[in-house]
Amino acid sequence: MTSRRNARNAVSIASFSVLAFSAFMPAASAQETDAPPQTSDDQVKTLGQVTVTARRREESLKDVPGSVTAISADDIAKFSATEIGDLQSSVPNIVLHEGDAQNTVAYIRGVGQLDSLAFADPGVGIYLDDVYLGRAQGSFLDVFDVERIEVLRGPQGTLYGRNTIGG
Repeated sequence: MTSRRNARNAVSIASFSVLAFSAFMPAASAQETDAPPQTSDDQVKTLGQVTVTARRREESLKDVPGSVTAISADDIAKFSATEIGDLQSSVPNIVLHEGDAQNTVAYIRGVGQLDSLAFADPGVGIYLDDVYLGRAQGSFLDVFDVERIEVLRGPQGTLYGRNTIGG
């Protein structure tokens, strides 16, 4: 009988000790650290307004309700891009490569087509100066003298018609 009582006492003391020590742990981890002193040279850097035509009219990028990546001519020059495939590292969720006939094969969020076929349009629409390129055969879309590139992710059928399931 006494051995059971001793065992219960040992268990209750051990559980009380664990609870007591765990009560002090969050307080120790929540202590504030000293912030580094701010100098007068620190200035807030802000980006300028980015204007896009994602919804077929000029508007601020922050007002567009969809997922848009805009690449300016300065960014294209900074990346030393000569063709559209050079820009895929700066745009999330996009894969661009050259197909069989040197045509552009694009995947956005996994939606696309392996290669352009004569009887099927791809799932990602490519527009050049508001003109739909169903099959960009023979070129990998050079980025010479480009003002900007806008990548719209997600279905865009209401604004850009069919074949824009991926973007």
